[in-house]
Amino acid sequence: RAGASEPIMFATFESVPGSQTKVTKPIPERLEAAVQRAQRWLALQDKPNEQKRIALLYYNNPPGKGNLGASYMAIFPSIAAILQRLHDAGYRTSPSLPDERQLIQLLERSGRNVELWAPGELQDMVENGSLTLVSLKKYKSWFAKLPRPFREATIRRWGSPEQSKLMTITSRDGEKFFVIPGIRMGNIFVGPQPLRSTFEEAANMAHDTVTPVPHQYIAAYMWYRHEFKADAITHIGRHGTLEWLPGKQAGQAGWDTSEVLLGDLPNPYYYGLDGGAPPP
Repeated sequence: RAGASEPIMFATFESVPGSQTKVTKPIPERLEAAVQRAQRWLALQDKPNEQKRIALLYYNNPPGKGNLGASYMAIFPSIAAILQRLHDAGYRTSPSLPDERQLIQLLERSGRNVELWAPGELQDMVENGSLTLVSLKKYKSWFAKLPRPFREATIRRWGSPEQSKLMTITSRDGEKFFVIPGIRMGNIFVGPQPLRSTFEEAANMAHDTVTPVPHQYIAAYMWYRHEFKADAITHIGRHGTLEWLPGKQAGQAGWDTSEVLLGDLPNPYYYGLDGGAPPP
């Protein structure tokens, strides 16, 4: 109603011991987060469009070719329209943008999540698609810098990074890699939001605010931020990395999942306003 967006709690209202007086106490970590977020939005405004790097993420959970979706949004015409608008605004995209049919073919080949029961399919996608690989060594260097409460919760549920199985492959020399599906078109990345769980748990995980996200989910967002160097991440359709994740949904701290994964990045979020299935 007030036009507010991205609220960040940066202070508390507390009583002074032995007095009826109340004072406002700043939360230094949250003040810094608010400043950094504002700086990133200003940088996004001022940076020439041709230099901006944008990640477009859509929903694909449970995984599969038939489940590239966005909760009652028409994902392929929507992404095609977004790409065209970005191209017209001067963003660096492919010389020739794919139409809806070509986009389907590209994303079915390189923009899907694959479950544990189909390791051969994941290997085939890696060999014949345009997927990105993040080495276990690189991921561990990123993971080590994340807040301790977040790391500890992840390890309690999923084990160490070395134990990861979901969306991983092992090379012939025994090195493990996290697989990041998606396609690059100039400075634009288009790919699926990572899996929050295994297939058996998927139905229960969509609105699970307790179970930590797996290592590959974390690896993907670290790659968007640190390797692809996104200036913004746009989620297309439910459920983006702003909701239904472990930790608080509002008034977050720096170790809550959305804050850890997105950091200070601008995060536009598109989804259907009806909030559910169409009427019968």
